Amino acid sequence: MDLPLTVAPLKHGPISCAACFPPGRAPGDTHEADGWRVDNNPGYWGAAHPEVLVLGFSKGANQRGDMPFDRIAFNNARGNFKEILAALGFVDAGADNDACFTSAETRIGVASVVRCGLGMEIEPGKYATSGKVVRSAIAPGSPVRRFFDGCTERFLKRLPESVRVVVFLGLDRPYVEALFARMKELHPSITRLSELAYRTKSVTFVHVIHPSPLATSHRQKWLCDDMSSLADSRREVCRALGRPMAPPRTMGSPMSVPKAKAAPTPRAARPDPSEVGTNALIGELRAALADGRLRAVVVENQRTGAQELVKVFRLRRSDGNEFVIERTRAWFNVWSSVAPSIATALAEQADVYTPARTRHSNLSSMPKLRGPKNGHPGSRAWKLNFKTLIAARDFILHAR
Repeated sequence: MDLPLTVAPLKHGPISCAACFPPGRAPGDTHEADGWRVDNNPGYWGAAHPEVLVLGFSKGANQRGDMPFDRIAFNNARGNFKEILAALGFVDAGADNDACFTSAETRIGVASVVRCGLGMEIEPGKYATSGKVVRSAIAPGSPVRRFFDGCTERFLKRLPESVRVVVFLGLDRPYVEALFARMKELHPSITRLSELAYRTKSVTFVHVIHPSPLATSHRQKWLCDDMSSLADSRREVCRALGRPMAPPRTMGSPMSVPKAKAAPTPRAARPDPSEVGTNALIGELRAALADGRLRAVVVENQRTGAQELVKVFRLRRSDGNEFVIERTRAWFNVWSSVAPSIATALAEQADVYTPARTRHSNLSSMPKLRGPKNGHPGSRAWKLNFKTLIAARDFILHAR
């Protein structure tokens, strides 16, 4: 279909658009086909010239039906929504919950990646709007993939000049990767900063936790300033945005407004773990894979079929050498099948993994980095603690 190349106007209120519907369908219609229901109810909330554009995936079940327009978006999760934006420094923690969703708002814009409402049939006449719906909708060959492609083409290819940050809600890995791939198609100059952040010349795109009440425990972990992977993903986004880290929070306590950075204090010999998370290294390696500097594959976990677990990230280089980046909070811990003599000037040797050692549960799917199993003798591997991200990245790219 032919879509406009001009910037779509951002005006608070319902959007008149039926571009993806069969000919003759009017705005407001519901279309059911191929096990999906699509409600033609697109809308936009907030600032006419937003600096920050916040996007869910599509209209949820609670956003259907007859209610005042200003109450529709995140109508059952606005407190959670505000906590997330406050953690990123975009709103005051004491601000009015509903302010972002009115035409009086001047900084925040709110919508969804797919502006219409998507529902997947789970039994006759019953439709789900969350959970596996997102993965199913964005999958190649999905009957509703064209809604994802069409909306991103129309609303995200040419963003208003005022937009500086696009916040995608949801950390499901296939969704994050599908959005990055789509943004790369629409903005070829985009640069990936980390797993959860990428940037054009003027706009930074980030992925954060979803405010859904169904994900309360995950959201609380994301908001806390502890050593969990979810908290680290928040810090990763704050670094990409150049935002100060939120002050420590305990589970269940109210979120405080991020404060200005204090005067610099002398650093210890080792960098502050919150500033050198391994997610940044993984982001660098993904960028190297994307632009061809690193010829390697991400190794799946044989037991789960997932490319990545919470604790490790695995790579097998084209020459057969293998590397595991552990998600620790101390420097950059890398298990390597390359002998450490090459790296001793860059890193301290922390550990040796020998064939006789009981196999490590996090490394067991990599033959070169595991102990004996099913007749395989295993082989020696080395764990190195790199002092800098660049040293770790370059070692994985070039060490022989």
